[in-house]
Amino acid sequence: MKTKSEKVNLSGGQILAINKNAPEKLFSGDFTAAKMEYYALSRVWHPDRNSNREATVVFQHITELYRTARELIKTKSWNGAGILELSAERSRARKLEYFKRRRFELGEIYLGESEVAFAVERQFADLFENAKRQMENFRFANDSMRKEMARFLPAKPEYFAAPERLFMVLPKPADMILLEDLLDYLGGAIDARHVGWIENRLYNLACYFEYAGVVHQDISPRTVFVSPKFHAAVLLGGWWYARPAGEKIKALPNRTIKIAPPDVLRRKQADARVDLELIRRTGREMLGAKTDAQLKTDEKIPPAMARWFNGATSGSAVTDYELWNNVLEMDFGKPRFVRLEARPEAIYGG
Repeated sequence: MKTKSEKVNLSGGQILAINKNAPEKLFSGDFTAAKMEYYALSRVWHPDRNSNREATVVFQHITELYRTARELIKTKSWNGAGILELSAERSRARKLEYFKRRRFELGEIYLGESEVAFAVERQFADLFENAKRQMENFRFANDSMRKEMARFLPAKPEYFAAPERLFMVLPKPADMILLEDLLDYLGGAIDARHVGWIENRLYNLACYFEYAGVVHQDISPRTVFVSPKFHAAVLLGGWWYARPAGEKIKALPNRTIKIAPPDVLRRKQADARVDLELIRRTGREMLGAKTDAQLKTDEKIPPAMARWFNGATSGSAVTDYELWNNVLEMDFGKPRFVRLEARPEAIYGG
C-alpha cells in the first residue's frame, strides 16, 4: 500500500489513470486517514495552489474519488486495503493484511501479498466442508506428478472460524494476480497471445482432473490466479463446488448453471465436460468477446482462436489440450515468451 507521501508524489497522469470506482488506489479505508490524504493531495493539486494546466481536472478527479471513498466506507462497502483478524480454537489469532476485497456467491475474498483468504458464510458450511475434503484428497501417480501439479493446485490451507463466517487461508505467490483483477486492469480484454498461455495452463490442469477423476465446476476469472511475470496459473478458488466425477452435484454457481450441458443439469452428476466448457468460456471472457458475432468480427482475435471459442468441447481434456495447442500454432507459430506488463503493485496499489 502506498504511504501518504507516495500518494502526494503521484503525477497527474497517474492520478487520472485511477478508475473512478477504485478509490482504494488513492485513499485508505478509514474516514480519518482518507480525510488527511485528501487534504494533503488538495495542497498539491488545488488550482489555487497549482498553476499546471491539468491541475483543475486532476483536483476534480481526486475529489470524485474521495467522495466515492467516503460513501463506500460509510456503507461498509469498502473493497480496498485493510486488515482481517482471524482466530481459531486450536491456533493463535493472527492478522492478514490485504490489498483488496471482493464478493463472491458464498462470501468474500481477501487478497493479500502472499495469501488469499476466502470467507464463507455459515449457511454454506456444507460447501466449505466439501472444499476441505476435495482439497485433502488430491491423488497423484508419483512424486513427479505431485511436484508438477503443485504449480496449479492450492497448497495446504489454514482454517479459522467466526460466529457468522468460516475462513480458508491459502498461500499465494506474490507475483500471482486474480485473473478478474488483471482483466479489469487491462480494460476488459487481454491480448490474445496471453489468453493463449493462460488457457494452456488451464487445459493442463484439466488433464490432471481427468486423471484424478475430479470435476472442479467453477473455473473462472474469479477463481484463477495468474503470474504475468512467469506465465503461470493456479486455481485457488471455487473448490466449494468440486466433486468426484460421476457423483452427485451439491451446488453450482450461477455462471456454471448457464453454460453446463443440459443433460448434466438434468442428471445432477459431476461431468468433466463442465470444466472444459468453463475453460472455453473463460477464454472468451479474457478476449472481451461477449457474443458469437464479436468473436467473428473482432480483428484483434486471431481466426483459429475465434473458431475454437465458438465451438464446443470434445469431452476429453487430453484431446482439447492437443487441439488447443494446434490452434496456438496456427495463429502464432512456434511458442515464444511474450512479456505482459502488469505488476501486482500497479493493480493493487502497492
